[in-house]
Amino acid sequence: MTLCKKCGGLIEPGSKFCDNCGVPIEEEAVSPPPSPVTLRGPPAPTTPPSSTPIPQIYIAVGIAVVVIIITAAFLAGAMSGSSNHVVPPTVPVTPAKQVTTTSTPIPRTTTLPVTTMAVPVTGTANNWNSLGNDLQNNKQDYQGALYAYEKAIGLDPNDAIYWRNKGSTLYQLDRYSEALTAEEKAISLNPDFATAWSDKGSALYDLGRYSEALIAADKAITLDPTRMYAWNTKGAALESLNRYPEALIAYEKAIALDPTFQLAITNKKDLEEKMNK
Repeated sequence: MTLCKKCGGLIEPGSKFCDNCGVPIEEEAVSPPPSPVTLRGPPAPTTPPSSTPIPQIYIAVGIAVVVIIITAAFLAGAMSGSSNHVVPPTVPVTPAKQVTTTSTPIPRTTTLPVTTMAVPVTGTANNWNSLGNDLQNNKQDYQGALYAYEKAIGLDPNDAIYWRNKGSTLYQLDRYSEALTAEEKAISLNPDFATAWSDKGSALYDLGRYSEALIAADKAITLDPTRMYAWNTKGAALESLNRYPEALIAYEKAIALDPTFQLAITNKKDLEEKMNK
C-alpha cells in the first residue's frame, strides 16, 4: 500500500493517478512512517506534593498535652498506697531512769476525726500500723498513734507487733499499767519477742516492781544481747535493789553497745558518785 507524495492520500494498487488530487503516480510512493516504539522501563518518578509546615501553635498544644499526661500519671503513682508489711517503730521507748531536762515538751495531740481521715475506711491493719509508726516516730503524736494501733489490732488482733507498738505508745503517755498489759499480750503471741520483753521491763521498773523488771530485762538480753535499752533497764533495776557493782556492769554494757547512749552514761555517772560517797 502506497501514499500520494502530494496529498498523502491512499493509492489503490495499480492506479496511475491519485484518487484525491489527480496527480499522476510517476514516483514511488512513500510508505507510511513506522509507528513509534515505546521503550519498557521504570515509570518516571512522581514528585511528591510539597509538605505544608505544621503551625507552631499546634506543636505547642501537643507538647502541653504530653506534659499534662505525664504529670497526671506521676501524681497518681505518688498517691497510691502500699500494702507491704510495715517495720515496727524504730524509735525505742524511753527506758527506766529518765534524764531530767530543763525544757518541757509541748504535747501534740490529734483529734479522732483527723486521725481517721489519715487512712481510708478500707485501710488494712498494716496501713493503720504504718500510720501509727509515722505519728509516733516522726510527729511524736502519741494520742493519734495509739488510735491507729488500736485500729490495726481491731483488724488483726493476733499480730504481736501491733500490741507491742500500742504498749510503746502507752508508755510514752505515762500509762504504765496499760503499757504492761499490751506488752504481755504481745509476748503471749510471740514469746521470743525481745523488744516486747525489753518494753515490759521498762514498764515494770516505772511501776516500782524492780525484781520483775530485772527478770524481764534479762529475758530480753537473752533473746537479743545487743538490746542496749534492756541493759540500761537491768542496770536501773539492780541499782534500785542496791546491787551497785552489778548495776555498774550493766550500764557499761549498754554504753559499749552505743558510746553515745546518753541515758546510760548519765545513769553510770550518778551511780559512781553514789558508790564513792
